[in-house]
Amino acid sequence: MAMRWMIALLAMLAVTQPDLALAKRPKPQKTEVSKAVGKCVGLVIGGALVGALLGGKKNRGSGALVGAGVGAGACALVMATAKR
Repeated sequence: MAMRWMIALLAMLAVTQPDLALAKRPKPQKTEVSKAVGKCVGLVIGGALVGALLGGKKNRGSGALVGAGVGAGACALVMATAKR
């Protein structure tokens, strides 16, 4: 009989205790540089897409290359301002 009470008590304690693995942890704050990295990816990809569209059918590859280069230049500016 005492064993049943012990099992019941342990079961109630297990149900009422918060699960530590599921507890919400505070998210680490993003730095300005880490935010700028996401912008850089968008700038390079966007530049490549715009360059490919402007390059036309014959020069699509070189247009994408030039557009990605312009996006990388813009990325350098974004990173330089984020580090200040």
